[in-house]
Amino acid sequence: MGRIDYTIDAGRSLLHAVAVGDLDDDALAAYVISYHAHPDYSPSLDEIVDFTGVASVLVTGAGIRGLAHLVSHYGQASEGSRVALIATTPVVYGLARMYQALRADAPDDIRVVSDLVEAETWLGAARTSDCVSSAREPATG
Repeated sequence: MGRIDYTIDAGRSLLHAVAVGDLDDDALAAYVISYHAHPDYSPSLDEIVDFTGVASVLVTGAGIRGLAHLVSHYGQASEGSRVALIATTPVVYGLARMYQALRADAPDDIRVVSDLVEAETWLGAARTSDCVSSAREPATG
C-alpha cells in the first residue's frame, strides 16, 4: 500500500510531501486528514507534493474528485499560497491536472511541474534534502 510522507517547515512556510508505493484513493485522503491535524499546519503554507516515488497508480477519477472535496471541506487555502505537484508519468500528470482543474476556483495556485528543482524555483523555496518524515508520525517544529 502507498502512503504520502510529509514534513512541515513552519519557518519556511512549506509543507513538503513525498508519495511512495502503490498510491490509491485512501492514501490521498489519509494524507489530507493527517496534515490538517498537524499542529504546525496553516492554510498559508506552500506545498510540494512529489509523486516520483510512486510504484503504481491505483487512484481513480472519483478519488481525485473526493480529494478536491475533502480539501475544500477542511477550509480554503490562503490567497497566495501555492501547491506544486511533481508528476513525471502521464497517468500522474493527468490526475494532477484533473485535481488542478477541480480546484480552479480555490484561492491557492496549483501548478503541475516535472521535478523538485522546478517546484522549488516556482515556490522560491531553498533546496533541502531532509524534508521528509512520516505522515503517521508528524514532525515537530
